[in-house]
Amino acid sequence: MREMMILFPIIYKPVGQTVLAALVLAGAAAWGAPGITHAAETRLTVTLPTFQVTLNGQRVDNRNRGYPLIVYKDITYFPMTWYDSRHLGLENTWSADQGLSVQQSSITAFYHDYASGETNTASSYRAELADGPITVNGQIIDNRTEEYPLLSFRDVTYFPLTWRYAHDAFGWEYDWSDSSGLSIRSANPQVKDAGLLEYAAGNGFAVYQGYYYFAETDGAMNHIYRSPINDPGAREHVYEYVYSTDHRANIKMGFLARDGALWLYYHIGGGIMGSDRYVKLNEDGTAGEELSGYIDFADTPIGRLVIDYGVPPSGNNLHLLPPGEAFSLANISSWAIGNPSMIYGWAITTTPESGTAYTKGGLGVEGASAYVLVSPYPETKANQAEGSRIWKLGLEGGKQAAISQESVSRFKITSDGRILYVKTADGLLYASDLDGQHEALLSGQHKVHEFDSVGGTVFFTVLQEDGWTYRLYKAVGSGRVPEAVSEEAFSSVQFTDSRILAQTPGNMPTLNIYDDQGKLLTRIAGKAESVYTDGKLLLLKLEDEPSLKVFQF
Repeated sequence: MREMMILFPIIYKPVGQTVLAALVLAGAAAWGAPGITHAAETRLTVTLPTFQVTLNGQRVDNRNRGYPLIVYKDITYFPMTWYDSRHLGLENTWSADQGLSVQQSSITAFYHDYASGETNTASSYRAELADGPITVNGQIIDNRTEEYPLLSFRDVTYFPLTWRYAHDAFGWEYDWSDSSGLSIRSANPQVKDAGLLEYAAGNGFAVYQGYYYFAETDGAMNHIYRSPINDPGAREHVYEYVYSTDHRANIKMGFLARDGALWLYYHIGGGIMGSDRYVKLNEDGTAGEELSGYIDFADTPIGRLVIDYGVPPSGNNLHLLPPGEAFSLANISSWAIGNPSMIYGWAITTTPESGTAYTKGGLGVEGASAYVLVSPYPETKANQAEGSRIWKLGLEGGKQAAISQESVSRFKITSDGRILYVKTADGLLYASDLDGQHEALLSGQHKVHEFDSVGGTVFFTVLQEDGWTYRLYKAVGSGRVPEAVSEEAFSSVQFTDSRILAQTPGNMPTLNIYDDQGKLLTRIAGKAESVYTDGKLLLLKLEDEPSLKVFQF
């Protein structure tokens, strides 16, 4: 991808009868009227500034930058590469027929230093006048008549930073002082370094209740630490485990928040004989393993509900553990509930071509009632049509009965008291109340891939014909055509309680952040390899960035 950069001469605007500032000169601040740039000159001599420059608080290492700031006729010019422009809330695009277009937006990016490996030591350099069509916020710029024209340096475009551009067009603030040099600040939200050491980005991570959680691998051990958000250098050891076994080494681990607690999870052993482990991380910095196996779980008022997803799938696999009781394969039969002739949690489909397939279907708890997929066990041709129904189970001796009349592949319970579910027969998304009544079709004719309620609004994704990208839609009511949230296709979409995180593919990827109504809040330039959010902060690992970054909603 060709870098596109923009340079800006710095001028301050008169206010009333007082001139706030004049030009930033090479090596010092000078006060006076701007000179005239003659557009007839095509090959120009430029130098590097001798003063410090900061961008949104980031110090620019101009001496070692591949695309440094330059000075032309006593005016400072600023480079905006792909990342620089987005760091300052601008998007620049180029095409052969349309030329260069620069547009202010809410986009953002972490600051890139563009270290080239070579030192800029020459006393002067050669630049040229930028050629071709140029537009700024949709307005055409005639570079031949500009007092401060755009320049081209090292095959990128440089833009003049007059008050007209920096303040009026781009909404920036900037100031100058003899001691600290030039400071430029943009209004777009900022991606910052989390302040953690690089190893924290090498495995799972989380942000939760004022702490960053992360792992450090040492030999066959994974050590789990947490650091206060406001003091990331002060780490606290909370847990450790041996990840390597005689059968297989599984170094990867992760975190999940569930039922008001943060959990560490990891896998030990092989795919069949091994097991997942779940460690509860307490607020006081202590931790302990409480669950193991291939399971799903949810806390209820009278204990912890656990579905055993062990293979091969078998019946009587729903368990209710009393408070404080740990679940493992050793005590699996002690706390079984439900009907022994039923199998719980699995969505079961059978076709002549593929045989019988089992996929996880979901688990929900509302008060003293549990919601789970239920099928007869063992499955026969006679009972096959009764499988994969949503059942409501009274955990304190209440009624246990199917509340869906058709087979369901997966479902979720929303915070506002609804059941969202996808029917096996048509792949469409529906909603009902908690007793299965007042069914409403939400996805129109779209077969649904993933879905969730975000702040009470239902969103879903649809797999595209290419087989790997998705469109994002907002459900707007029963029988109404869903609204496309964006015309873009996404390589991944993640739903949170109040935000949607959608990653675009391609050579110029962005992580798009939408609110609970589907409004685009901002886009983070780059590919997010992994993310974790607590609803207030977004902790993320960006491709080609060695350390974790943080973004505040």
